[in-house]
Order: sequence, then structure tokens, then C-alpha cells
Amino acid sequence: AVTAADKDHPLTEEDTRATLRALRAGADDYLTKPFHDEELVARARVHLRLRELQDELRDKSTLLETLNRTDGLTGLLNRRSLVEVLGAEFAKCTRYRAPLSLVMVDLDRFKKVNDTFGHPVGDAVLKTVARVIRAELRACDAAARFGGEEFALLLPQTDRAGAIVAAERCRTALEAARVPTSASAVSVTASFGVATWPHPQVARLDDLVSQADQALYRAKSEGRNRVVAL
Repeated sequence: AVTAADKDHPLTEEDTRATLRALRAGADDYLTKPFHDEELVARARVHLRLRELQDELRDKSTLLETLNRTDGLTGLLNRRSLVEVLGAEFAKCTRYRAPLSLVMVDLDRFKKVNDTFGHPVGDAVLKTVARVIRAELRACDAAARFGGEEFALLLPQTDRAGAIVAAERCRTALEAARVPTSASAVSVTASFGVATWPHPQVARLDDLVSQADQALYRAKSEGRNRVVAL
């Protein structure tokens, strides 16, 4: 909005107060009458540019927030973001007595992929893993790159049996996925550790994470490329 006054009728104290009220209510500028068309256009352009700058700042702020919350390579949540989401979900589920499952995922012998084909291929494998996981999960689920070749899946409203089904679905899809290279296609497998609340040994959030880690360790020690649930 633009307020205006007539040059032939100078602003009175009441006019000044009215102008201040208008500016406080959201008016963006002040013009006196009669005004030049070029001045009006120039001022309008200034405000349009200010609006564009505000939009750019808003977009950059949104982008920075996204970058702070996601893993740059895979586009999944990063570890910090998952911990925040997991904390909120755990509090909600324990309050309303709804099941919650956490699945830890670790790629089998991933170092061999990097050593044999190089890190660019290793990065392509990680991107493929993220894509496959996202495709197999529900919209309400969350997936994160927990670190290196380790991933975490958060499954709200999912009991032990349902989590095993979801983990097995992801495991099978990963086993079937192929990443093309200049020489051949690369395939990987992954081990899955499932932990669920409620559980006799899960009283706190840390217990849930610990249970998932223990289950993952068992999956590795029992031969890899399998799902283990405690």
C-alpha cells in the first residue's frame, strides 16, 4: 500500500498520525501529490526488487534447512535429523502405547566395492541403496544415512512382525539391485537389525537403538544378508 498527501495542502499533525498508522498497518511507502509517473514506477520497481530479494532469502533459508537435515550424497535424513525424529516418535508412541520399530542396516563388505571399483562407484551404490529403501518404505516411515555405509529405518505404528516384513522387503530389493559401471554391474547385499518398542528390554530410547545395533551385529555374525530381530 502507498499513502499520499497533496503538496498544496501540507500534512497536519493529524495527517502525520494517520500516515504513521497506515505505515504501521502495512503501508510500504509514502508519496505526495501530485507525483510524477516516473517516480511512481521507480518506487514500484524498488518494492518489487525488495520482494524478490525477500523471496530469494526465504528460498535460501529453506535450502539451508534442507541441507542441514539431509545427507548430501543420498538425500536421506542425516544422523542428527533422524535422532530428532526418533526422539519425537518414541515419546509419542510410549505415551499412546503404539508400537515403534527401528531397523539398522549395514551394507555387507562395502569396503571391497570401494577398493575394487573406486569411490565414485561406491557413491553410486550408496545412492542406489537410498533410492531402493525409499521405494520400499511407506510415506510415514523415515530413512537416514546413519554414517558411512550404515542406514537406519524408522517405522512408526509398526510392531516386530511388521518390521521384519518391511526389512525383508528392503533386503530382497537391495539384493536384486544393480549399479552399472564401465566394466560390469555391481551388486551389494545388506544386513538388518530390528528392534521394537514395546519390549521387555526397551525402557528408554537408548535401549531401542542398542537393541537394533545388537540385532545388526547378530545378522553380521550369522552370515550377513539377513534380517535379525530381537
